[in-house]
Amino acid sequence: MTWPLLKHAPESIIYDLDCTRELADGETITGITSVVADAITGSTAPTITGAVVNTVAVTYSYGIAAIGKVIQARIAAGSAATWTIHALYTTSLGNSRETVVMLQID
Repeated sequence: MTWPLLKHAPESIIYDLDCTRELADGETITGITSVVADAITGSTAPTITGAVVNTVAVTYSYGIAAIGKVIQARIAAGSAATWTIHALYTTSLGNSRETVVMLQID
């Protein structure tokens, strides 16, 4: 995604991190190593839990993400700031990859 994810501090929301652009044709996510937010001094990082790989195709306004191309994770709490979220994962081709998205908490 090229735009920031948005949430308010008290919300707890499941977000999709579409990794399609980072993956080759036929390559899928086989494992999730971690999904974390960069530290910001003096701020409380959002809590990220329950990361899973999509088991059904996901339709977005810009197209469809195939099975095994999206990491879905719950993001809760966190101080108001713009956070960088890093998802590290392994793939069916033996690659270790990273998808980075921005999260704006108001």
